[in-house]
Amino acid sequence: GDAVVLASKLDLHKADGIGVFYRESLPSESVLPADFPNSRLGFVNPFPDEDGVVRRMTLKTDIPHETKKFRTDPETLSRLEILSERTPDIPSFALAIAESVSESFQPPFEIETGASYLVNYSGRQGSFPILSAIDFFLPGQRERAAHHVDGAIVIIAPVAERFKDKYETSFEMLLGAEIHAHTLRNLLLGNFLRETGPGARALWLAALSLLAALATLVPRNVAAKSSLLVLSVVVWLVGCQLAFNSGEWVLPAGAGLLLLSITGIGLLVHEYLLEQMERRQVKQYLNRYVSSSVAKVLLEEGGGFERLRKGEVRAVSLLFSDIRGFTSASESRNPAELTAQLNEYFDAMVDPIFDSGGSLNKYIGDAIFAVWGDLYPRGEKTDATNALATAVQMRSALARLNRDWASQPDRVPFRIGIGLRFR
Repeated sequence: GDAVVLASKLDLHKADGIGVFYRESLPSESVLPADFPNSRLGFVNPFPDEDGVVRRMTLKTDIPHETKKFRTDPETLSRLEILSERTPDIPSFALAIAESVSESFQPPFEIETGASYLVNYSGRQGSFPILSAIDFFLPGQRERAAHHVDGAIVIIAPVAERFKDKYETSFEMLLGAEIHAHTLRNLLLGNFLRETGPGARALWLAALSLLAALATLVPRNVAAKSSLLVLSVVVWLVGCQLAFNSGEWVLPAGAGLLLLSITGIGLLVHEYLLEQMERRQVKQYLNRYVSSSVAKVLLEEGGGFERLRKGEVRAVSLLFSDIRGFTSASESRNPAELTAQLNEYFDAMVDPIFDSGGSLNKYIGDAIFAVWGDLYPRGEKTDATNALATAVQMRSALARLNRDWASQPDRVPFRIGIGLRFR
């Protein structure tokens, strides 16, 4: 006749003087066959992970091995270890069914006592047909139900909510019978999910740490660093999915993602803090020796404190202008009138400097000192041309000022001299 496998259950018990231990609960004597204990039995415990999700299934175990999970004293553990070697293994419900299908059945790998294996769930609830027992007795339903089970492996189990035989899985809540069906399918097809070992996981995580470090340390700007870090995360997640699709390999996707994020963000924050400290150091140094415009350019261009200390040689064009006879003329002028006229003069003179890309280095009394190529170099020839053009524009601007001042009794005409130096 057809092979029958009955379900047993490993129940926790507690006894005075003994402590917590497992015990196998057998089916009711009314359903046990006459040739018991030679009939096939398989335990149906799912053993969820710590978060309550059933990801793995134990395929065979024994009472001492399971009891060790709840004992801590070395003497008891030692006795249980010895007892486990002498106690026959109890197959899981799925393994017992697989062995009953064919006596020549061989597991796809060597099954270790107490070891759990990742279930390769083939779908959500309803992946396997679920029939009600009443279908086999109702006219019109009997034939269809019989057709479904003809030549098939049938698991008879309660499905009503009151039996509380549902468990959280990687997909969703599944009936206990469905979990055993998925496990049985993995046994028959040999397609359990494969996990990388501790050594391989350590190598993967070390490689990801190196990848995150390279992504954040090699590029120079923050946008490139962030883009490479995001790309690394995408490549890792896609690689995990491809490994799962092609060979049922389960890589440490979550740990890898967390490691990439922590390493990458940590290095970015660390580099940002170092950069801010360096900028403050450079700014303090610059404020003591150079103008604010030079300090701004150095901070924007980067290069750090070392670049500032070493200095930098650039080819620049210099312009120096002053008012002829200003010192002697100022002795006889009203100070307020002289200051107002001098301000008008400076306003007219600096506009051509800024318009041509030069920088105002300083005022020296009535003199103006301007530079091209120090902050924003445009090429030696271009800077020299701009300096020369500025000198011509300054002379034209002064001519306009003198014409305007001719009608003002509190103004006197200015004459200037301009010197240029190119190198």
